[in-house]
Amino acid sequence: MSKYTAIIPTVYGQAMIAESFAKKEPLIFTKIKLGDGTLSAGESSVNFKDLKNTLMECPVNELDNSTAGQVTLKATADNSKVETGFFAREFGVFAKVGENGSEQLFAYTNAGNYSDYMPDKTSTLDESIFAVTLPVGNASTVTAVINSQQYATVENLNDHNDSESAHANLLQVTTTADKPASMADRGLWVEIVG
Repeated sequence: MSKYTAIIPTVYGQAMIAESFAKKEPLIFTKIKLGDGTLSAGESSVNFKDLKNTLMECPVNELDNSTAGQVTLKATADNSKVETGFFAREFGVFAKVGENGSEQLFAYTNAGNYSDYMPDKTSTLDESIFAVTLPVGNASTVTAVINSQQYATVENLNDHNDSESAHANLLQVTTTADKPASMADRGLWVEIVG
C-alpha cells in the first residue's frame, strides 16, 4: 500500500465546509481519485482543483461521521477499467455542497516515491481498500454518494455480525406466536425453538 503523507484539505475543501454551515446544506463526498502525478520541490497542493493526472476513480463504499468534526470514508479500488498500470502517487477526495453543488477537490495527498503500482485490468488486483479521515469542522451535515453496486468485504461482514443492532428484532419476529397466516399456509414459516 502506498505511504501517503497527511491528507490536506484544499482551499476549495475549506470553503465547502464554511458553505455547508452557512447555507445549512449537506457536505456530500462523491468519490476518490487516484493518479500518478508528481509534486515539484516545494509545490503546495492546497490550491489544486484536481489531480495532476487522474487515472482511476473509486466510488465511496462507506461513511462514518460518528466523531464530531471529522468523517472517515472508505473506498475499494477496482482496476477493471485501468488500461495501463501506474504508480498510484496521487490521492484526492472530491465533494460538493448540496445536491446541486459543483464537485470539487476537497483534499489531496501524494505518496511520491513511496507509491505502489496499480496493475492494468489484465492483472488480478488484490483487494485495496482506502480509508481516509478528514476534518469537516462545523459542516451542517455530512453524507456521501455511496456506490450502489458495491460488494461487502470480510471487514464489512465482521462489523455487521458484531453489531448488536444488525438484526435487532429478528429473534422476536421468528419466535412470535402471531405468525402471518399467509406465510404459515404456504409452508414458508420457520419457527425457532429453544
